[in-house]
Amino acid sequence: MRQKILIMLITLLCALVIAGCNSETSFVTKEYVLPEESTSADKQGIDLNQYRIQEGAIISLKGLIDVSDLSMKNVCFFDNNNLLLLYADKNHTRLDTYLFSLRDASIQWYGSVDNLSGAGAAETSYRVINTQPLVIMEDYSKVIWVIRDKKVGLKIDLSEYNCQSVVTNENGVFYTNDKGNDIEYISFSSGEKEKILVDMETYSCSVRNLAYISDDGKHLYVHGVNKFTLEETTFIINIENKEIVAHAPGIYDFWQDDKFLFSKIYEDDGFLVKKRSGENYKEVTAVTLKPQVDFDKCVFAKNRVITEENDGMTYAFSYYNMDTMTRNSSTTMDFGAYFSYEYSTDCEYTYCTIDENFGYNEIRNMLVFEINTDKGHTGVFLWDINTSDTVLENLDVRSYTDDEYLGYINETLYTTLSDEIHKIYKDYGVAIYVGSNTPEEFIDFKALSFDNIYDMTNAVHEVKKALDAYPKGFFDYFTADEYLSGINIYLVGTITPTTQGYINGPAGFTNTCHNFEVIVLDVNYLEDIEGTMYHELCHIIYKRIENDELMDEVDYFDVVKWNSYNPEDFKYYDAYLDPNGQDYSIAGDPEYTGDTYTSDADLKNIYFIDTYSKTFMKEDLARLMEYSMSNPDMEILKSPHIVNKLNYFYSVIRAVWNTKGWPKQTTWEANVYKE
Repeated sequence: MRQKILIMLITLLCALVIAGCNSETSFVTKEYVLPEESTSADKQGIDLNQYRIQEGAIISLKGLIDVSDLSMKNVCFFDNNNLLLLYADKNHTRLDTYLFSLRDASIQWYGSVDNLSGAGAAETSYRVINTQPLVIMEDYSKVIWVIRDKKVGLKIDLSEYNCQSVVTNENGVFYTNDKGNDIEYISFSSGEKEKILVDMETYSCSVRNLAYISDDGKHLYVHGVNKFTLEETTFIINIENKEIVAHAPGIYDFWQDDKFLFSKIYEDDGFLVKKRSGENYKEVTAVTLKPQVDFDKCVFAKNRVITEENDGMTYAFSYYNMDTMTRNSSTTMDFGAYFSYEYSTDCEYTYCTIDENFGYNEIRNMLVFEINTDKGHTGVFLWDINTSDTVLENLDVRSYTDDEYLGYINETLYTTLSDEIHKIYKDYGVAIYVGSNTPEEFIDFKALSFDNIYDMTNAVHEVKKALDAYPKGFFDYFTADEYLSGINIYLVGTITPTTQGYINGPAGFTNTCHNFEVIVLDVNYLEDIEGTMYHELCHIIYKRIENDELMDEVDYFDVVKWNSYNPEDFKYYDAYLDPNGQDYSIAGDPEYTGDTYTSDADLKNIYFIDTYSKTFMKEDLARLMEYSMSNPDMEILKSPHIVNKLNYFYSVIRAVWNTKGWPKQTTWEANVYKE
């Protein structure tokens, strides 16, 4: 194969040189310009074989598709004999769809979507999510148009529902929102909406995303987390009965005849593909597809996998059979050289676009894709797999059952930990994620996963110890009044900031993501987990207070009063790092902090736990609550200034929270020093 490619590239370069003095030499063996406003009668008997280029497996549709003054947004298979083309006008106010016949090269207008926003023309992308009826979705806004009889019959604006993921069939659209486990459905015929409820007794977290609807339309494939194993899991839900009928560990992206599940996972050395079958999908076959060059896309179609690989401007396509576990065929195309020849201009780079849903047609055994260049040139190409190089390379396959899925983790300990985490969720409404269930990327931070089952178990115990310190029902207030969907705690390894201005290697942090309050804790600081929990919980308590101030138009927390408990003319740094990039907790001025404490005589000069407390007012609050709850016997907590701060903040919590059923003194109130 390598030798053949080398010969072809040499031939290609020779052709480019000769082209300068022989105008008849071309990638395309026959020139043909499609007139505007053509009908099917204009194009009869066009043989696509005349448009094969380079290796012969690639067909260029240049000269056959000409839609003037419009920019292409998508190309895919509409059915066995037609391509579907999506074009936007130059003002991005209208989207036109056309059918291009593979039989006679005719173009027929198929319908338009009018009254587009006109904003973000260059960035806006459209995805075909169904063909009959034609259903198009704008990826960013999640607006869906259903085209029947060449006009929009229904418009569905899923942005109104905080849509997170979408899957459709010919009858309607299923989608999730950011409120949790509700899966909703809208009919394409009536536009009516109904809910498919997924009970929290089945899941330990919100549904991650919807995958597919089965071929018979009876089952919905959903990605979530199993409460018993804490693993990412694919659940299969009976749509009519709204119940789970099967599940399989892992995230599976494709199925075949409702008997086999397939997954594709990108790894450094290729795509890891898993095929799961057997009783309740217990038998697993895994194979790694290793590219010739860098992987860019992986398209699933029934029991086939097609990979698109690129090395600069040279693209390689490979075709795999997942039944026989073989690589069957491949082809390579130097699109940089092709476009340079066609347009007499050098291209810096090209990029390939493939519609993963409808980019491949099984009957024709063809892939359709779009190539764009940095010079603004666009081309539509077909890869005729039947005429490409035969490979027949056996793949390196390994097989296992569910029993091996947990790997080295002690199953007894893992089950015990899972049960405890689920009980914590049931008792407090707080979800905890460990091991492979923790993401690597967060807002402003990234984190390594942590897999030591023993330390994870101890960390969960520390988290529960902290949660136990709050009155019953305390955490319900974070989901009351549609404020949030809940609190998620992630137990991870080393944390590293990805945004400037944060300290390196923090013990924890908190932010709000997808309507959940997120607390991330580094298990390497195991002995500090309980205290860090109090610290981070203080942050989200203060955010809830700020929310109520905004909603009720009441200043529950008086900043002026708070500052009266600080030294005169004191100002917080309002930064974690000084102008030289040094951590204020180390480089800051220790005056008025516990770092200068030596005896009770110093208490009147102690206002802050440490220099970190002087970075932000919110960190002063969190540091005080952290130490007063985890180490209430510290001498500096007897400082009258610190006592005043704690008593004031705790009075604000009582003013905001519904304290019905609370004890006369909460744990934090009881810990405040009293003479």
